Amino acid sequence: MDLLNVLTNAMTTDSSVKAISQKAGISSAQTSQLVSSALPILLQQMTQNASSTEGAQSLLGALNQHTSTNSMAAQIADADMDDGHKILGHILGGNANSIYGALGNQMNMQPSQVSQILGCIAPALLSGLSAATQSAYQAKPQNNVFDLSGLLGMFGGQPVQQPVQQPSLLGSLFGGGGGLLSSLFGGGQQNQNAMNGNSLLGILTSLMG
Repeated sequence: MDLLNVLTNAMTTDSSVKAISQKAGISSAQTSQLVSSALPILLQQMTQNASSTEGAQSLLGALNQHTSTNSMAAQIADADMDDGHKILGHILGGNANSIYGALGNQMNMQPSQVSQILGCIAPALLSGLSAATQSAYQAKPQNNVFDLSGLLGMFGGQPVQQPVQQPSLLGSLFGGGGGLLSSLFGGGQQNQNAMNGNSLLGILTSLMG
């Protein structure tokens, strides 16, 4: 199971979606779809940011400050929104407004609503990535691979056997029709590895030793 599946399933449990919806004032259905669609975008942008040594070290520093082991729903309910928006600013940079607008158009939501929901999950996203990086690093000396299957329990989610299928929204955002996000992030297998978080984990664990 890749990092994207782990995070998506943890952040779209009933309890996690309820926590996000209550903080953002958005319906559960919209919340779940937006989170599922936004996570690969966030992971991909983080991968791009970590492609430089300075960017990767900066991200590691942020991960060291976000190490909560509470359930994902509890982390979201207790999220510091100021911290969440600062995290989004670092992750998305100058692309933030374009991404909020593109997601909002596809979801029939205001960009400010998209920003609010992503701000709810951003601190928990860093905690999840921090836990995954530690897990990957600890497993690496034994067999040079990592197993994230145990992380769902930490986040309060349930294991799943099949990969999460992303909504058709992602197809329109990243699709071959020259969509906005496709032009921002490119395509191909490298793009897919960035979207599912595997490239990001590889970068971070390599810096750890």
